[in-house]
Amino acid sequence: MIYLDNAATTRPFDEVIHETEAINKEFFANPSSMHTAGYLAEKKINAAAKTAMEAVGAKDGTFLFTSGGTESNNLAFFGTLQNAIKRRPHIITTKIEHPSVLEPIRFLEGLGAEVTYIGTDENGFVHPDEVASAIRENTKLVSVMYVNNETGAVQPISEIAKKIKQANSDILFHADCVQAMGNADIDVGRLGVDMLSFSGHKINGPKGVGGFYCSKRVRVKPMILGGHQQMDLRSGTLNTPGICGFAKALELTVQNRKEKHAHLARLKHRLIAQLAGDAAFFVNNAEGNYAPHIISLRVNNVRAEVLLHALEAHGICISAGSACSSNRPAPSHVLAAMGYDKKRIEETIRVSTGAFSTEQDIDTFCTVLKEEAAALSKFTRN
Repeated sequence: MIYLDNAATTRPFDEVIHETEAINKEFFANPSSMHTAGYLAEKKINAAAKTAMEAVGAKDGTFLFTSGGTESNNLAFFGTLQNAIKRRPHIITTKIEHPSVLEPIRFLEGLGAEVTYIGTDENGFVHPDEVASAIRENTKLVSVMYVNNETGAVQPISEIAKKIKQANSDILFHADCVQAMGNADIDVGRLGVDMLSFSGHKINGPKGVGGFYCSKRVRVKPMILGGHQQMDLRSGTLNTPGICGFAKALELTVQNRKEKHAHLARLKHRLIAQLAGDAAFFVNNAEGNYAPHIISLRVNNVRAEVLLHALEAHGICISAGSACSSNRPAPSHVLAAMGYDKKRIEETIRVSTGAFSTEQDIDTFCTVLKEEAAALSKFTRN
């Protein structure tokens, strides 16, 4: 199998698998228990939290372990705005956010919140001045994703943060960093964010575990009540094996980020070079400030859904878009926001490489892609 869908999920590092197995055997006790076994499990949790704070460059503030990026994103909105909803708070976000950002915001909008959805240019980038111009007197929160999950566009988060703080220093700024972790430099101080979300399974860690960071000036209300774990902010028995596996993945990701970035950039350039000059293919994100692990590729006169299944027959796994919405017939909201027409959207696939991807994977993919595209385009009605 050639797996080129790493933006959807990643294969865990061997070290992560070993870590979770060891924790399951040796530190299985409930970390909230008062006996020695519980205390030892709690020490592992605390060490993992320290690793997570270091991974985002945070010297203070609050870090919570969650079930993943979706819960973390939800917490950024419901945890900060639930008490303000009667005052009709204003939220600013973009049209290209992940559904786990857009849907909570739409829910709050239904309760009375006012929302401004910022568009992008044709390359998928948000302009800081447009965000700044949308700020109102009642703006409470701005959310802009750091790296887009369909195009890999790296948004100018630090510039946006400066514009926000210049307009009103009380506005909270959240960044969805699920695709950014390991693929862009994350330092909460340099970025200027108040909250960020990330996930374990996107960085070769376990599924079902993620992280939420907020600065010390953010007051978060819990969404999950019950056992008073994690400073009463996120109740539930802590998933010690998953959390420790997540911490190991974070540790390895931070250590190897520059080498991984260079490796993935070489793979992207290799793919582009092999398709260059062929009118059947167009790379939507060939040049510009894009994370290297995502290649947005249009195959002329071949629907992405059809091509996806043709490649799957050869053992090649790619995506027709975000895995969170790929089973739905609706076109990509990200590409639509960039001004793509229906045909161009339907012909765009997402190839996403990862730590285990090889040059041979790219070579085989390009060879099979050319063969299948040539065959399938003959059956397309123009």
